[in-house]
Amino acid sequence: MSKIEKLLLDRDFQYYPPFFYRHELSLRCELSMGSKRSALKRAREIFALLFDGRPDAIAFNYRLTDLSESGGPAWEEFGFPGEAESVHAGYLKDVTRMTRFLLDNQLRYRHDVLRGTRSALGIGDGCVLNNRVICYSDGRGFDNEKLIKLCVDDRFNPDIGFVSFENECVLLIYDDRGCDAVFADKAKFLEFYPKLEPYFLGYDRALMEERRAKA
Repeated sequence: MSKIEKLLLDRDFQYYPPFFYRHELSLRCELSMGSKRSALKRAREIFALLFDGRPDAIAFNYRLTDLSESGGPAWEEFGFPGEAESVHAGYLKDVTRMTRFLLDNQLRYRHDVLRGTRSALGIGDGCVLNNRVICYSDGRGFDNEKLIKLCVDDRFNPDIGFVSFENECVLLIYDDRGCDAVFADKAKFLEFYPKLEPYFLGYDRALMEERRAKA
């Protein structure tokens, strides 16, 4: 079993944004160069560098609840006056998309599920509960182009990650602004550093250089 697969199957592995700041062996790339078209082009190029078109798995979170740790609805507990109804409607739409995505992939692919993993809500001390799902290609392949476009367009947000067992990494495209490549192996991190460097987000370049020096 590869190191990245072991991490994804580890309940303590923090598989939720911001991935770049949670993991030392990670790189952040910029996608948006003024248009969605350029973002999609750069996403495809980065994907090709890491996977040569053949990811071994995809990993994503399926959100179980929008309740905070104390059990109250997150949008009410953290004080969004007048917004509860619209947030709830948006949440239900997300759940419908996510449920369809979950069922399609679990029916089609061999998979592992970590139940009840925790993700920070990003507000106060709240958290949400997820099932982390890893679907394996087993040589069958995925609809990579469709998945890349979904991520770039931010149509819904299941934190889809493309996984390479050979290159010990997971690529997470968070929207048309950028993507994070998280590595489980120092040698692979150093190997892909110069390959991805032309795409680096300037804002985080100093931190990435520091990480390379430490690796």
